[in-house]
Amino acid sequence: MRRLTAVLAMIAGLLISVNTVSADAPRLALVIANSKYTGGMDPLVNPANDGALVRQTLERLGFQVTLLNDADQRSMKRAIADFGSALEEAGPETTALFYYAGHGLQVNGFNYLIPVNADIRKEADVDIEGVAAENILRQMEFAMPKT
Repeated sequence: MRRLTAVLAMIAGLLISVNTVSADAPRLALVIANSKYTGGMDPLVNPANDGALVRQTLERLGFQVTLLNDADQRSMKRAIADFGSALEEAGPETTALFYYAGHGLQVNGFNYLIPVNADIRKEADVDIEGVAAENILRQMEFAMPKT
């Protein structure tokens, strides 16, 4: 219930902010929902449902949504790079949103999204097997330069 409340609160906040953006400006979103972990992490029930709900809501708000379910590391990195390219191509007026549901870890102050096939046996494996959250931020910042 707390998870659903958090998702709905995020969407409500998005509704408010989207209403202040130009209706003509492109709206792009990347949603990654990882549930079916196979590499030693426990499977999760809610991410697939959360991803579908977020996608449906964002599409109603006029977003072009790319939804990636149960992604391995290569697929996640490719989707993040493609999202950055799409944002750059769409232009600086674009509204961009990234949503992730799945396992995440923090090591030494760095946050990582965990692919479904990650084989993490020790802390030192996290940056090798995970996807640094900083990657998505860098892609978005590069594509959306401040003027």
